[in-house]
This record gives sequence, structure tokens and C-alpha cells, in this order.
Amino acid sequence: MQAYNLQGAVDGKHGFMIGVTITQDGNDQYQLQPMLRKIKKLFHHSPTHFYADAGYCSEENLTYLAREQINGYVSTGRSEWMNHRKTNTNTNTITTQENSITHRFGMNLREEMNIKLKTIEGLKAYRKRSGMSEGPFGVLKQTLGFTQFSLRGLANVQMEGTLRVFGFNLRKLHRLLLRERDQGIDWIISSQFLCSG
Repeated sequence: MQAYNLQGAVDGKHGFMIGVTITQDGNDQYQLQPMLRKIKKLFHHSPTHFYADAGYCSEENLTYLAREQINGYVSTGRSEWMNHRKTNTNTNTITTQENSITHRFGMNLREEMNIKLKTIEGLKAYRKRSGMSEGPFGVLKQTLGFTQFSLRGLANVQMEGTLRVFGFNLRKLHRLLLRERDQGIDWIISSQFLCSG
């Protein structure tokens, strides 16, 4: 089957797609760390904040975000799983393993993330994800007509996907420059940013 999974990371300030990878892995969970490493390599530092849907949530990914000191907001999915935690019947305490980041027994990072997302700050922050990430994919599909790949083979598809995202970024840059010109603001654009992805 010719099936591919396009992953994109979007800049929260301007909406540029700053990272793109294409895999044949149907599980998004294994794409978070490679994407963040790619962004770090391109821009020489990790993002300060990161938003992702439940497909990327795993204890390993949340541990990576904590280790890299990235303020992550990753949906944990439906919250019913918290009601089915294993508890010690004698003491009624959580019996999860020691966490490698916090070095303590108790709530794991997934449980902590679930609580974080229920706070006012967490709800407000996570709301940004939908507009930031779904918007560019909507433009690629609906406006630019990118609903399927024209080529075959992973290497060819990776090149096609990268070129399509590059075209999206050029369109976005053109619109931003026109808007900023009309407002009388000068832009300095680095070639590194234009060539990312």
C-alpha cells in the first residue's frame, strides 16, 4: 500500500511550517522526538513551548519534553484512564514506578499533564494548538489542493512533501510581507528560516 504520514511543526507566531517529516508509520507517538530534534538542528535551540494532540502522548515523550525543558501541552486523550489507576488496596496510594525525571513515586508525567491541561492556564494554552496546527494543513489540502501525493516511493514522497510545504511557506511569507508593507514595518528575513523544512 502506498500510504504516507506527513508530520508538520508550525511556528506559533507567524504560522510557518518549520519542520516536516514524512513516514510510513501510522502511529504519531514515535514522531514527536525526531521532529523536535530536527527543529533543534535547524534553529540551534529547542522551542520554549510545544503543543500536541493525544496521538503524541506517551510517558517517554513527556519525559523527553521535561528533559529538554520544553513547556509542553500534550493532550492525554480521554481522562477515564485516571479512574483506572492501580492502587494499593492497603494504603490507597498510587503504585506507579519511579519517574526518571522527578525521581519520586506517585503521579507519572501523563497524570501530571492531565492535571496541567485542566488548569485555566493549561486550557488557554492548549486552545492555541488547533488554530496553529490545523490551519496550515487545511490550507495545504483545501486551498492548494494537496490531498494526495503524485509520486511513489518514500524518498520521492519526502521531496514532494517538502516542496509543497516550502510553497505553503512562500505563500505565507508573501502575504505577511504585503501586510507588513501596508503597515509600514520593515522585515529582515534570514535565509535559514526560508530554507527550513
